Amino acid sequence: MIPLSKNKNSQAPIIWLGEESFVVTTDCNRITGLLKIFDTTIVFSDYTTTLAYCGGQLSMDDYYMQNLGKISSYKYSNGILYLYIGTNMIGSFKRIED
Repeated sequence: MIPLSKNKNSQAPIIWLGEESFVVTTDCNRITGLLKIFDTTIVFSDYTTTLAYCGGQLSMDDYYMQNLGKISSYKYSNGILYLYIGTNMIGSFKRIED
């Protein structure tokens, strides 16, 4: 499960998926990288993050940096993107309109 920030003013993480790239924003930093999607496989690669000081609360940022490269598949259903490492769902994102 994606850890949430302990800061009560923090925002939930947001992920933007392009044709070949992605951006994840947390309540403190931004992660960007390359993306490949085919069938039910999704691969995040060559990613990097900004390094803003977050008051010692980097759990969400650390979680993404440690797990993005391990994500192996996805499911999209009813406006929700589910991300998996093997058969374990590790997080989900609800689609929001621009």
